[in-house]
Amino acid sequence: MKRNKHKKSVEEKMSDMRSKIKVHAKAASRLMKRVDAMKGEMEDLMKSLRKTNAAKVESLILTLPEEQRPLVQACFDAAKFHNKQIESTLQIGFMNAF
Repeated sequence: MKRNKHKKSVEEKMSDMRSKIKVHAKAASRLMKRVDAMKGEMEDLMKSLRKTNAAKVESLILTLPEEQRPLVQACFDAAKFHNKQIESTLQIGFMNAF
């Protein structure tokens, strides 16, 4: 029984599929490395912004009259808690995107 020259054997098809899978796996690996790097940069930026904003607010609170400081500090603490909830929601969304 002669085999048609234009048709690939099962082994050839499997070999082609394996090579395609390897190419896509390498591309996925490179993409995940870039995503991890971006995540790290975002986390560093968020930490930096938190520290900067906290320092600015603390210095501004010290310029207020003594009786207003506790109320403003409580508002700032509530805002920090709310921002942490937003950040965690964004991080979950970012992780689910990839």
